[in-house]
Amino acid sequence: MSDIEYDKLKFDHILQTLANEELFGQWLRKFFYLNSELNKEYDSVYQSSFYVVFYELVTVGLEYSKKVFGHIQNSENLEKRDFYSELINGLENLKSLFSESEFEFIEYKRHSSSHIFQNHYEKRITNKGKIITKRKGKLIDELNKEFGETLLKYGFDRGFDEYMIRKLYPKISELYSGLEKIKTHYNNVSYEKP
Repeated sequence: MSDIEYDKLKFDHILQTLANEELFGQWLRKFFYLNSELNKEYDSVYQSSFYVVFYELVTVGLEYSKKVFGHIQNSENLEKRDFYSELINGLENLKSLFSESEFEFIEYKRHSSSHIFQNHYEKRITNKGKIITKRKGKLIDELNKEFGETLLKYGFDRGFDEYMIRKLYPKISELYSGLEKIKTHYNNVSYEKP
């Protein structure tokens, strides 16, 4: 690889890193906004979007946050370190509020909100004739049984939606407040040179 190709690749990586940081910030803003709006009033469109944003943040977003935090742990950027530390703890806490079967149902609702068809939650035959009876190592029949029990327990879809928001709203608000305190603290710190 020539120096020019290397420099271009390095520049592309820097641009991608900056773009990812901005995209992640947009997802966080959307997350906090939807949390606030759904606490005010039930809205099935916002709720559908909330499933997508919540699931992505506590899975892919959590992994991303840990990766960023790992890269900046020895950085002098204390604000960013504190921000990602708070965010990681908050996202882990949010995910832990739900049982395994509830979280699987949230994943299902996320898929239902972002895909037209849900063929990975039913037994199916592949083009090569193989019969698929499991999803992520769990029997599809067992998964569907748990989904049915969850729906009955919480009063069907809207009941689960409302249960989820009631459970998450105060914790997400706490997370938002903690992140805002970090931002405010570092914006008020004087950066005088010795």
